[in-house]
Amino acid sequence: MCVLLLQALREKRDQTQVAFGAKVGLNQTDISRLERGLAKPSDELLARLAAELGVSPAYLLLRPVVVRRQVILEDSDEVVA
Repeated sequence: MCVLLLQALREKRDQTQVAFGAKVGLNQTDISRLERGLAKPSDELLARLAAELGVSPAYLLLRPVVVRRQVILEDSDEVVA
């Protein structure tokens, strides 16, 4: 899972780690560990994270290119600021 993309999408929705965690059934520490790449989500959790962020689970698995604090997905014109 792309940790930069997870954090960028959460922040784009103006959600704190606490608020986002509550919506997906995790605490702030768990969200922080996911966003830092210290934990790997199960398939079930990946599906919940994606649903809350409004993207597909496959989208969260894309490898991004980061340019000046923007996440630009490889093979895509989409930018997540």
